Amino acid sequence: MTGLLAGSSFALPDDTLCTELPVGGNNNNGAFDQRKLVRAGGRAEGEWFRSRARQGQHLRRLVPTRARVEFVGLDAGGAPIVQSSVGALLHKFRYVDSAGITWVANDVLPGVRVTLRRATDEITIERQASAFAAAGSPLFLHLARAAVTEATTWDGGTPGHFVALADASDLAPIPTLSSIRWTNSRVLYTGAVEHAVTSGKEAP
Repeated sequence: MTGLLAGSSFALPDDTLCTELPVGGNNNNGAFDQRKLVRAGGRAEGEWFRSRARQGQHLRRLVPTRARVEFVGLDAGGAPIVQSSVGALLHKFRYVDSAGITWVANDVLPGVRVTLRRATDEITIERQASAFAAAGSPLFLHLARAAVTEATTWDGGTPGHFVALADASDLAPIPTLSSIRWTNSRVLYTGAVEHAVTSGKEAP
C-alpha cells in the first residue's frame, strides 16, 4: 500500500517486461484497462504506481550470469555438499537429490562449501514457493508456482533441483520507483544444482 506519491516516473530498461497485476482490495471501478501506462526511452511513466493504493507489477528480464549452485561432492555420511556463486546469501535452501531425498540448509553463503542435512519435515519445493508468494495476490501465487513448475512435481520435486530465498542483490529485484520506501524485498531462487567440473570431467 503506497502513501502520497509526488511522482510516478522511474528508470526501467527497455529490455525489461513490466505488466500490472490485478490486486484484490482495490476499488478500480472497472477502470483497470483505462490506466495510462507508458514505456519509452528507458523509462516508465504514467500510472504504474498510484497514491494510496495496493498494487503489484510483474517484471521479467533476461540477465546473462554465471551464477549457479554446484554439487561438489558427498561427505563421509553421504550428505551432499554444495557451493554457490550467486551473489547473495541463500536462506532456507532445499534440494532434491537423484534418489528423491530432500536435503536442506539454513544458509548457503557465496563461495562457501556447505554440507546439507536431510530434511525432517514434509515441505516440498512447491510448498516453499507457495509460502513465499502467499502474501500476494492469487495471480502472484500462480506466477510463483509457475516459476518452479519445471523443477517440481506436486508430490515433492524433480531430482537435481533446488529452491531458496534471498534478500535483494544485483540480480533481483528489478528497481522501480525509488521514492517508495520499500521495507521488504525477498527473492525466490530456483533451478538445477549443477555438477562441478574438475580436470575436464564432471563430478559423479
